[in-house]
Amino acid sequence: MATLGSLPIGAKIKVPHSVMGDIIFRKCDQNHEGYPENSTTLTTNEIILLRAFDAREKNNTDSSRQLQGNNRYSVSNIDQWLNSTASAGQWYSPRHDTDQSPNSTSVVSANPYDTDAGFLAGFDARFISAIQDTTIKVARNTVTDGGGYETLTRKVFLPSLTEFYDQSENSIMEGSVLRYFIGQTNERREAKISTYAAEDNNTKNPSQTVTAGEMWSYWLRTPVASGSSWVRSGHRGGAANDHAASSGQRGIRPLCNLNSDTLIDDQPDSNGVYQLKYPSLEISGNDDPLGTFISPFVYRYKILNTTNATVVETLNQTQVRSYTSTGDEEQTFALTKELWAAASKGDNFIQIVVTKDDKTVTQTKHFVKNSALQLKYTAEPSTTIQPTTINV
Repeated sequence: MATLGSLPIGAKIKVPHSVMGDIIFRKCDQNHEGYPENSTTLTTNEIILLRAFDAREKNNTDSSRQLQGNNRYSVSNIDQWLNSTASAGQWYSPRHDTDQSPNSTSVVSANPYDTDAGFLAGFDARFISAIQDTTIKVARNTVTDGGGYETLTRKVFLPSLTEFYDQSENSIMEGSVLRYFIGQTNERREAKISTYAAEDNNTKNPSQTVTAGEMWSYWLRTPVASGSSWVRSGHRGGAANDHAASSGQRGIRPLCNLNSDTLIDDQPDSNGVYQLKYPSLEISGNDDPLGTFISPFVYRYKILNTTNATVVETLNQTQVRSYTSTGDEEQTFALTKELWAAASKGDNFIQIVVTKDDKTVTQTKHFVKNSALQLKYTAEPSTTIQPTTINV
């Protein structure tokens, strides 16, 4: 079965998003230095949205941040939104005393996004669980943030100037260049506006419309070290550039790492794009009846393809046991003497219910309880003599 790790660098992978539709990611590295063990690095192939890096902070004592937003990635609006699973309008909370929500065009130049759902909220829970926490390095400006760099741990993050361009900021290398971009021309760094990003911008911002498929600039996480409000970006034509953090017409093109053992379709679709495959939540066996019993018994089963699922066993809808699955090891549903005594004569059933995230599977096994052994015999050959002993 094919995995992300088996794909070549540059391969495309499709992941459904409930708001943006299918997002196409491109594999840009594997087992990248400093990233999680056995990881595959993905970046969106296109610009998925146009959004500000950070809102203008009207109460900040720094005049540049009052007028143009904050270029410190660790407290930026976009970093918080990218890593949120919150529902619409619930993703933002202040990260410092003068932080400002991107809630209007008075604080971002276009496309306010405080009422959006968090980026991760649009993905299947199985995709979110497959994303690995990644420790990243981010330069800090020398004007307000002390220079040097800080390290952060994130699921989703913007690329650095180093990772896409193999360049430093104030002599700080924020990681190392990703394999897809090593020794390549700017053509690979160019990114087009997705259909959804164009439609979203043109609805919210009709005075500054854009066209799907148009090459556009997108944010990096790297600050311009000599100031407090400008941020590096990938520009049209692929060269590095920079913009004020509050600019709402810059693109979002994030990175994430998935376990390289994540399953994919064996073959790409007609467009050469692979799709992730998620193992289905499954209980070994089936719903066929167990048969007739005259004494307590044990039913054996396995929880397949998942860990950390909640499993509940019941007898005639009364809970017997609850546990958390840890693998596909064999489990036993034991009809003890006490449970057997509680079962009624005739039809009964045991049930196994497995739940993880928003998925639930149930297996029901009926059985018949007989309280006494019943024997039937036929004499062979026929005789009028009654037997005195029967061997069973």
